Amino acid sequence: EGSHKKWLRACCVQPRSDLTLEIAPRSLAPVVRADVHTGGEHAPLPLDPAITAVELALPPATLQDLASDVDRMGRALAALAPPLVPQAIDAAACAALPGLLRQHGWQVQARLRRTGRGQEPMISDVARPGASLLGLAVDLGTTNAAAFLVDLASGQRLASLGLENPQVAWGADLISRINHAIADSATAEVLRRAAVGALQSLAHDLARAVGAQPLDIAEVTV
Repeated sequence: EGSHKKWLRACCVQPRSDLTLEIAPRSLAPVVRADVHTGGEHAPLPLDPAITAVELALPPATLQDLASDVDRMGRALAALAPPLVPQAIDAAACAALPGLLRQHGWQVQARLRRTGRGQEPMISDVARPGASLLGLAVDLGTTNAAAFLVDLASGQRLASLGLENPQVAWGADLISRINHAIADSATAEVLRRAAVGALQSLAHDLARAVGAQPLDIAEVTV
């Protein structure tokens, strides 16, 4: 027994007498190896994505044509065959549009989300021209989190990855974690951030494995 409060590495200390070791459930839980599996080992999945992408080339702004960038994109969508008239644009997409257009020679990829049967879609996002349109499916399990990266244009599963759910630090079972979250709102937020961090790691590593960017992921299902 000692009065110190800091952690000691077991591999760096030697016991001076008989003792009992308690191993945390987290250390006993099976951990999925964090190896990315890529390639077309799976047949294409049935394809019915909620988000589709359209490549657009817009006329540059001039002093004779003072329409906003959003209006220019709307005109380009309306000129397609068949024409598209989105009912709305996401605020974040609206903010990102001017920079993207000027970085890429007034070309942009508009991502359209279905809003309901028979209704016009909304512009949910904008991306660099030619960007991959990817979806991320995540199984957030009690012990492990597994993610699958899917090409939303073809239905092909591109890569998969598993890692330990970092929430196991607050208990090996869900009831323990719920009790921690109920007892302290700050701990509940830490648990939430741990899950979000796992999702971000999965998205980053999977996108990098297939030569894409995390922002190419247009849809996430957990």
